[in-house]
This record gives sequence, structure tokens and C-alpha cells, in this order.
Amino acid sequence: MVDTKNPQYTFLKRNTYYFSRLVPLDLRHHYTCDRIVQSLKTSSIVRARVLSKNLGSKLDEYWFALRIKDLAPPGQNFLAAQDVVNSKYPPIEECLDQYLSVKGRGKTDRFCATAKRNIKYLTDCLGNKPLDGYKSSDAASLRDWLLDNGLSSGSVLRIV
Repeated sequence: MVDTKNPQYTFLKRNTYYFSRLVPLDLRHHYTCDRIVQSLKTSSIVRARVLSKNLGSKLDEYWFALRIKDLAPPGQNFLAAQDVVNSKYPPIEECLDQYLSVKGRGKTDRFCATAKRNIKYLTDCLGNKPLDGYKSSDAASLRDWLLDNGLSSGSVLRIV
């Protein structure tokens, strides 16, 4: 008996098989749509079964790699350097420019100088990272750095 049921993740449209698979919920932020649909360019059920299995397997492997990439490594807070590679946020110095263009209008020169000085302290100590590249524990590092560089504790409290 011949199996006429469509292979898994396929449907038949105008005598051509198509692959169709929902993107898992936890990976949808990587995609612009919720479903992947691709023509298998065949009218043969046997060929569609092979192509569907192949494409499904490749997707599973890719999705596994995306999940691994999205995972934070165990003991992440103990890592020496944590560079944010694919950040959607700009570096802190660009944020400063935008902040001053919005909030600095009509303010005194002292306002701008203070903001620039504080960001310089931050970048000298921790680097010019994107906004999501800083951790809450970095505040302690910045405080210690400021104190080591001769700022009084009162001045440090106003900055940190």
C-alpha cells in the first residue's frame, strides 16, 4: 500500500510541496514572522519527504545553536571580561551626546561639563560599552576607582 499522507511539516499547493514550520516561541525574537514556509520545488511525495526531513533537521540544529547562544554561561558573574557583542543599544558616549542634545538645551555650561566628566570617569574605569554592557556590580568598581583616583567620598556619592 502506498502512503499518500503528506510528509511531516509539508503541504501540497498546486501540485508542489511546501515546507511549513512554526518558529518556537522562545526564538521568535530572531525572526520577522512566526512561520517558515518554503517551496520544496517538487511534486514527488518521496522527494518531498526527504527534503522535508533534511530541512527540518537543519532548522532543529540551527535553533539549538540559537538557544545555546542566548543562554548565559554558568558562573557568568565570575567572568573577567563580559563584552556585549550584539547589543541593540548604543555605547554610553553616544547616549551622552543624545542626552545632552535633549536635556542640555537651555542649561548652563556647568551642566554639560558635569555630565561629560561623569561619563569620562565611567569610560576610563569600565570602557565605552553599550548600555546593557554594564552590570550593577560595576557601580562598586567605579566607586572604588574614583576613590583610588583621589575623589572624596562626598563627590563619589554624587556621581555613583
